[in-house]
Amino acid sequence: TSTGDPVAPYRLTDVLEHKLSWVNTHFVGCNMLGCSGSFMGSSNMYREYRDLTTAGAVTQCYRNMGARHRARAHSIQIMKVEEIAASKCRRPAVKQFHDSKIKFPLPHRVLCRQHKPRFTTKRPNTFF
Repeated sequence: TSTGDPVAPYRLTDVLEHKLSWVNTHFVGCNMLGCSGSFMGSSNMYREYRDLTTAGAVTQCYRNMGARHRARAHSIQIMKVEEIAASKCRRPAVKQFHDSKIKFPLPHRVLCRQHKPRFTTKRPNTFF
């Protein structure tokens, strides 16, 4: 906090979740400690992840922080985890998946070897 009082990190226990049929957006508030490069001290971060479970969102947070900031797991403190509504999302990378008519086209489909003819008189058609 701003007064210098130590803040206890969030203790993640196994959370039994029943709604595993659709993906939810999770907010993960974390604090990164230690030195990365010339930076010393700690920094608070607001992260948004889309996952089926809260534990999956926390796992994404640890892996993302390790990849982007080279932060080790012992230097990351998870302060708060909660499921948020689509209207409360801030990050454009998460907002782009909130469209109800979202499509994922497959532009270059190649036949697998099992279904491909051995000899044919025409060239393969990989766009549909």
